[in-house]
Amino acid sequence: KLRWSRRRSLAAARRMGRDFPDEYWAAIDASAAFAGAFGEGGDEPWVFGDCDDGYVLDLGGEPGRVEPWLVIAAAIAGRADAYGASLIDAIQPAAWMLEPETLAAMVRSHRRPQAKLTCRAFPDAGYYLLQSGSRGCADRISVGFDCGSLGFESIAAHGHADALSVTVRAFGTDLLVDPGTYDYFSYPRWRNYFRSTRAHNTIEIDRQDQSVMAGLFLWTHHARAWCARWEPTSSGGRVVGEHDGYARLDDPVAHRRTVELDADARAVVITDQITAGMSHDAAVCFHFSEHCRVRAEGENRFAIELDGGSADLEMDPTLDVQVLTGSEDPIGGWVSRGYHQKAAAASVIGRRPVGDGELIVCRLRIGEPEP
Repeated sequence: KLRWSRRRSLAAARRMGRDFPDEYWAAIDASAAFAGAFGEGGDEPWVFGDCDDGYVLDLGGEPGRVEPWLVIAAAIAGRADAYGASLIDAIQPAAWMLEPETLAAMVRSHRRPQAKLTCRAFPDAGYYLLQSGSRGCADRISVGFDCGSLGFESIAAHGHADALSVTVRAFGTDLLVDPGTYDYFSYPRWRNYFRSTRAHNTIEIDRQDQSVMAGLFLWTHHARAWCARWEPTSSGGRVVGEHDGYARLDDPVAHRRTVELDADARAVVITDQITAGMSHDAAVCFHFSEHCRVRAEGENRFAIELDGGSADLEMDPTLDVQVLTGSEDPIGGWVSRGYHQKAAAASVIGRRPVGDGELIVCRLRIGEPEP
């Protein structure tokens, strides 16, 4: 009876000779591949959009760990590479979910995924990864780029106004981050901040969000984002995205962003271009992990220290730069790793008027990993 209670609907269906349809398996495979790819660059789950720490089944350890679910999905689907997950770290939680014969077959066939990280595109989701280095090694760099939709269906309830946002991991550690969620219902001011445009690593125009909030889980205007060019290379590559969130302004504005990773130079270059009839106030926002130590070094240059190495950020010299750390008025400089949890972190915000066709170029240089 205990063994039967551990089996889920899939195992029950298979024992009855009623396997799930092919469409189900395709969705599981695509979801696991996506989750596995976004875990390659670091040792913690990659955060973006809403997350309230809710879960249905406790497989032991941290509920946010994705590795046990990847091993389970791989075992059921017959994927020997386990979507890049470590079989050793996830074997015990997986044993609670899998038939003994299924788990044994997984152990026999398991093979380590390729060591070298490659660039990944997920056009259906609208997410792109520029990557370099080797899996599990300190030389790895992973740059995420969001060209996806605001959220699911018409209300986009759990969406964030983060079109063309960039996240960066280096040395297996978060560098530029999505700020998280923090709250749903208790503190509307904080709820609105954490899903606002200025809370993400993108550009805010005229101090307005790309999409229009109409409630804690409702948006009345959705920015549409898309990938204009995807050019991966063996040493990084380039991705270009656009969005139309500010086309609703009296003077419509289009935002185009180019993100380039040069692995040989260990550099990430972010170039923003605004198309408009008149000049508009633009704010370029970069939010660092709470584990980063950010120090100003000269005009518009910042040194960053983090576990395993260092980096430096060079903001466009035309920007008027402000740093917020744990600020409550205005709100800025916060990272939330769990529901109703937040920690002070450095947010570097550069602002200036920008006219039609003008470029704003910022560079993030990542140092060599520490020996």
